[in-house]
Amino acid sequence: MGPRDHWGWLYMRKLLAVLVAAGALVALAILGSGALAAPAAKKAPHGFGRAAGTDAAVAKAAAAAPDGTEHIVLIAREVRAQDVDMPPAGDSTGDSFVFEEALWNVGRTKQLGIDSAECRLGIRTFNCAGTLLLFGRGKIQVDGAFFFDRDATIPVTGGTGQFADVGGVMVITDISDTVQRYDLFVRH
Repeated sequence: MGPRDHWGWLYMRKLLAVLVAAGALVALAILGSGALAAPAAKKAPHGFGRAAGTDAAVAKAAAAAPDGTEHIVLIAREVRAQDVDMPPAGDSTGDSFVFEEALWNVGRTKQLGIDSAECRLGIRTFNCAGTLLLFGRGKIQVDGAFFFDRDATIPVTGGTGQFADVGGVMVITDISDTVQRYDLFVRH
């Protein structure tokens, strides 16, 4: 049984959108150009997480992005993760999932960075905070709550280096249990 197999709140886990910053977290393919607690039988997904149907969320974020917004696409692959079960035993408010990821370009041919994040179970939400380090560019901070099982977007709250004082959003899409796609729309 993997570290997340016992978590019964798939929707909450899926509600964040990446470390990205592992929301947390980033495998940057920068353009040069482009809740609710789930039944105990469900497995918790990897990373910030979200339910299926992200193409619509990405399209919506792109349409809402102001002029001058940079679109960064990263493929995040989990490197290590740990569940933290707070009393009482089992799924309860305060339980968390801490993870680190390698961030790659879309073709997964070049590592662009790393991330680190923590997602915590709230009363009826899933709250995640993460930092993505993009090699040679700086850090991007994400932090926010997921309120329902289709919520795949988390705010970009700041950064360092080339990302000092950025804002925007990160949309999270699952590829597998240990791989996610992060679409960041950042305004400088």
